[in-house]
Amino acid sequence: MKFVKRHKTLVVVLGLPVVLYVLFLTFIGPIALPSRIHNTITLRNFARPFLEYPLPPQTVEISNSARWGILTGNGNHCDFEVSRTLRTELSQTEIEAYYASIEFPPIVPGESRIAPIWGRDGMLGVNVDVDAAQPSVITISIFDGIYDGTFWDLACS
Repeated sequence: MKFVKRHKTLVVVLGLPVVLYVLFLTFIGPIALPSRIHNTITLRNFARPFLEYPLPPQTVEISNSARWGILTGNGNHCDFEVSRTLRTELSQTEIEAYYASIEFPPIVPGESRIAPIWGRDGMLGVNVDVDAAQPSVITISIFDGIYDGTFWDLACS
């Protein structure tokens, strides 16, 4: 009798989260999935010009990354960030000068909210961050915070 009682408790404890997860996927998943697909496509389109832009001379790319979600602030908006980590013989000043005149397009012209620390004069700019332990390693990135999240955009609300 004890074995049966313990077994039923185990089934309830382990089975309830699975049932709730299946219900979530069944009812919320199809509604939330389009926003995930939209944000992924938006990130890819935002990243493409930056990642395809030629590197400065004497520079090789070590890695790159692109991410979206709530990256700054408390929520109810969606941020997009793309980074390239480079090994270069150039100084930070020379890298900044190389990218100074380039304006990568924001996600939605006129509607994007560019964080002041990432942009120049309200336009999307390139942020340059030098690795203190390895001065020849530099990470350059662009950032755009685009729109208010909706109730169904679970990653950005």
